[in-house]
Amino acid sequence: MKVKLRSYSNPQHYESDFPEKELLMYSTTEALAYARKQIAKVRRTNNFLGFKIINTKGELMFKLPSY
Repeated sequence: MKVKLRSYSNPQHYESDFPEKELLMYSTTEALAYARKQIAKVRRTNNFLGFKIINTKGELMFKLPSY
């Protein structure tokens, strides 16, 4: 199942749903793996990185903030 992966670089855009980038991924597991890998890079820093995974119907499946 294809999903859209939306990325956010600050908490205000994350909460108000204004993505900086939107990628089309071939599966949910691929999108989760990519998002977790990117979030692991910014953990324990002052930077924010958030992801939302949305299916092709527009329904939210996962929210992954780096707080």
